[in-house]
Amino acid sequence: MTQKAHSFSVYLLKNGYDASNSLDPGHKLEESHLAISIPGVKRVFILKGQAKPPWWKAYFHLKDDLPQIFQGSLVFLEAENRYFAVSFGNSYNHLKDESYEYDFGLRVTLNCIDPDKIRNTDSVSADSARRQRTQMPSDSDLTFFDVDGDATILKALTGKVRDDYKEKIGSATGTNSLRMSTRADANSLAALLGELVGLYESTEYQTRFPSIRNIQPVKDPIVITGLNDSLVEAIKGQSASVMMAIPDLVEYRDGLFSDFSGAGPSQVYDDVSIGAYYEYLNDNSFDFATLVFATLQKHKTRLINSDNDVKRSFSAHRCFVFETTLTGDSAAYHCLDGSWYRVEKEFLEELTTYLDARITDIDLRDCIEHLEGDYNEETGKLDGYVCLDRTDISPTGATNIEPCDLITLKDGRALLIHVKIGTSARELSHLFNQGTNSSELLKSNPQARQNLEEIVEDRGKVGDQIAEIVTSIRARRYSVMYAIITHKDAAERSVNLPLFSKISLRRSLRTLDSMDVPVLCGFVKDEANRSGKVKTRKPRKKKRKST
Repeated sequence: MTQKAHSFSVYLLKNGYDASNSLDPGHKLEESHLAISIPGVKRVFILKGQAKPPWWKAYFHLKDDLPQIFQGSLVFLEAENRYFAVSFGNSYNHLKDESYEYDFGLRVTLNCIDPDKIRNTDSVSADSARRQRTQMPSDSDLTFFDVDGDATILKALTGKVRDDYKEKIGSATGTNSLRMSTRADANSLAALLGELVGLYESTEYQTRFPSIRNIQPVKDPIVITGLNDSLVEAIKGQSASVMMAIPDLVEYRDGLFSDFSGAGPSQVYDDVSIGAYYEYLNDNSFDFATLVFATLQKHKTRLINSDNDVKRSFSAHRCFVFETTLTGDSAAYHCLDGSWYRVEKEFLEELTTYLDARITDIDLRDCIEHLEGDYNEETGKLDGYVCLDRTDISPTGATNIEPCDLITLKDGRALLIHVKIGTSARELSHLFNQGTNSSELLKSNPQARQNLEEIVEDRGKVGDQIAEIVTSIRARRYSVMYAIITHKDAAERSVNLPLFSKISLRRSLRTLDSMDVPVLCGFVKDEANRSGKVKTRKPRKKKRKST
């Protein structure tokens, strides 16, 4: 009789961990004992639930006896000199976070799955934090799941295993743990887990899924602690290498300002910046020598309106942007939105080489305005430029699409200039996406081109250059400029950009190249004092106390 297939959730414990030190202190699991000896099984713990009726029994006043009880178990096995925890129910919640290998499930799945028989992926876009779960109705390869190997973090993968494994494993889902189905009986389970150690240690997946793991979230609490310590040390020294940015998209036209709380009263600032944060701490005589990571979690970065109403509030540690390395580790680590990401050194070097060859000096005036819209408006008053900030060229019934912030003529082409103040990863991602989306629309849609022509003719000064811009629009001759306004040294090129912005920019450059749209990318000198207190609002008579 064929053995029935069962599903297992398997965690690989780190070296040095076993059943004696992998469970949280104070856990409520009860140790059980085997009726007979099973190869590899060392200890078994049971999670006993209490019988209680479902909520809908009382809700509908049912008289039936409907007891529900949820049971669980953690089975510790040894194979190939490694320990495994096999979890049933919710018992895995009682494992210490630092006790198991965080990439075990995904790596084993990548090594054993058939690349053409993938059914489900969970992923997050590194530059925009856009999360999605994609499921296909039939076996498919990874190209159907919209996974960009350079910019997408794969969180989970489900599919059928290759022929050489299907006798032992029917299907696999890899996350932190490995969720697998198998017909192996209890006496054969340890031997199967021993084979998984080999799959975990193999690098064969790099051939089948090249570059898919160039960027991975760091989940190991021990590594994260070391990285958080690096961030704390940089802030202690009030380092300029640390940046701050709101970890979400913000509508600046709403007239939002910022302040801080957690260390005392705060002045009002016109933007979030690391300089403003350092000033806030110094204003409150904060002793930087006492700083610990928990302090960064306690401090808040707040967005307020002109009436001092708090519209958004974020833990300060979520707002830091910082790149660092660890001693003895060749990878680079990037802090963004409160999470850490690991990037292999070779990939980072390749990215830097590519972008440094594409970033160049651009001919735009320095920025003295505090607001991006003001800079665009003033630049649009110069001869040969037209301000298109907040305009819409989308066809009837389509979502609004802004063509660019400024337009001019360069080398016989209509130059679409996209402007962004600062180097926030999220905002730069929006900038680069705007450049590719508007160019694609203008290349493919006659109504969008006509809308742009009419706006340029309406706003532009009468003259030959405006006529030439319109002619270029009609002929679909475009070029794109990304103008990033920053205090940073333009000579540093791609070093000025956050990691995920570099990835987003390279993707944009490649897309525009494929459309035969020349691209200029560079930096505009920022002469505005953005870390200072607001000067455009009525001064406060006294500091407000933060809450």
